[in-house]
Amino acid sequence: MDILTEKHNKLKRRPYQSKAIVSLLESVKNYLDWILENPEQKYENSALLEMATGSWKTYTIWNFLNLVLHLRNRQNRGKENPDFEWVNILVLTDRIDWLNQFRDDLVHGRPENGKSPIISPGLLKNSTISTFHSRADNLDDIDEKYFTQDESIETESFTPQNSRKKDNFFFSTYQTANIKEIESKIPYFDIIIIDEAHKVKKWNEFESLIDRLAVHGRDEKSPLIIPITGTPTNLTLDLFWEPIFSYMLAEYLASDYSPSVEYKLVTSSKASKEDLESIARMVEDAKSIKDHKEKKELIKQIEEKFNQVMLKVPNLQELVSDVLTRLYVTDDEIKETIIFARDTEEASDIVEEINKENGSQIATAFHSKWERNALNRLKD
Repeated sequence: MDILTEKHNKLKRRPYQSKAIVSLLESVKNYLDWILENPEQKYENSALLEMATGSWKTYTIWNFLNLVLHLRNRQNRGKENPDFEWVNILVLTDRIDWLNQFRDDLVHGRPENGKSPIISPGLLKNSTISTFHSRADNLDDIDEKYFTQDESIETESFTPQNSRKKDNFFFSTYQTANIKEIESKIPYFDIIIIDEAHKVKKWNEFESLIDRLAVHGRDEKSPLIIPITGTPTNLTLDLFWEPIFSYMLAEYLASDYSPSVEYKLVTSSKASKEDLESIARMVEDAKSIKDHKEKKELIKQIEEKFNQVMLKVPNLQELVSDVLTRLYVTDDEIKETIIFARDTEEASDIVEEINKENGSQIATAFHSKWERNALNRLKD
């Protein structure tokens, strides 16, 4: 059943996203059967989703939740005491900007890209949307200031009084959820979504948080945990088991859905055809390796090989001159270009030299610690 109509969703699900959603729905069914027999066990009820960076993991998850809530409503129609009349859903992310992205995809959509909210308006009218993280004012009072609410939508903030008969969406960073022990603030969770699940590692603070949340479900049963990552490690698999669905980076890049990017590799005159073929074989081998440590070691060897065959630019001036000759499509049109520098100092030097050589400011430097929304700014 396709419940995402053109009216509520201007984007079509891709085939691999539909397959992921079917796998998640099967996990929900297995979970509901499983918790009756194993109410206190951890992680057996995880549904690890492995999807490549850029393949719209967030969009897939919200499509899944939208479908689950619609199916729940249809199943409960006409029942005097319906099952799961309301659900508590927690979304955990590693960074505030990703948290905001998750929430905005749910509630606002992205009008500049023609994207409508993924959760249907009818469902949002009967929901509370609550966001909390380290920048909130006073995180100790759950009824007043613990949550920051987006006032531009017609939904209520969560309180213990209005939590019943409503679907409650909570958004938090790992750090705040751990420090403020949100499991003691919220009655229970039905579904927990963990973004960038590879950040949860054994013996770190996030693992202890997941341990506590894994038993913090309705009626003392474990919640359904849905970890999402594009780069699962051995530890990710140890904590959350094998993925229920995988859409690997190589498969995504080979599809029609990956962005078209022009790559140019400038090699040294000493580089032979055999050198390049050897690197290509090593890259193919790396794709098939499952063990994280083994793959990391092979990638290190590939980097060393690349450094041997790449053309070394004698100085900064020659680099800038080469970049500028490739940059202009016409006299007025410039290709959007990203240059990865060794460090912030080198990045600043490159920017200064490009702007000086060009005679106008066409380059700027970003650093992940300074500008977490750098890519969004580049789009503007």
